[in-house]
Amino acid sequence: MLPADSGEIAEGPTLRRRSSASRIVGGLVPNCVEEFETFQPLPGFEVQPLPVLHGGTYVCMGFRFGMHGEVLYLSDVSKVPDKTMAVLKASRAEVLVVDALLKSGPSYSHFGLAQALELVRALRPKRALLVGMSCQFDHERDNAELRKLRMEGLEVELAFDGLQFDLQMEAALPIPEAEEDGSYELQLPAQTSRTAWLRQLATQKRFMPSICQCCS
Repeated sequence: MLPADSGEIAEGPTLRRRSSASRIVGGLVPNCVEEFETFQPLPGFEVQPLPVLHGGTYVCMGFRFGMHGEVLYLSDVSKVPDKTMAVLKASRAEVLVVDALLKSGPSYSHFGLAQALELVRALRPKRALLVGMSCQFDHERDNAELRKLRMEGLEVELAFDGLQFDLQMEAALPIPEAEEDGSYELQLPAQTSRTAWLRQLATQKRFMPSICQCCS
């Protein structure tokens, strides 16, 4: 910054030509999905959007992951419509992730603890994770209370940031079998990239490929 009485004119911001160096940058490609219409973000991995109410008549999407609905995800829900409930009940839920904002009762746009547990009892997943809790909850004390539901055959707990779990899911497309020498012959479905297929194999722990961004 030049002094005001220097007699010189300070240059303002200027536009500079971008470097000619090559860079790899991320990008988002938006895709519209329809209610109940299954799609595959990766070959063999099915996702089904499920409409739920998120306060009044406002519709929000939950998701059903896997061919058999092994994971059900309802993070923002105040009411489950009948058609969505029918899909949920037909699923083989290993894990249910469900909204539970307040211990004291439901809010306008979110399940409370009682509503979340009502859904858990209706669907009876092998494991239920409650998310979106307010400060009404004490994590350790309330998890101890939730463990009492094991007497009903229910495994329910409050989730936490960074929580991970392992899950075996059946692929919607066949996974190639290894040859005697351990190699694979990849038969790619139409419009399937080599990288996406290799990542699917790696996810299922069949082998760990080295994926190069330059040649994928």
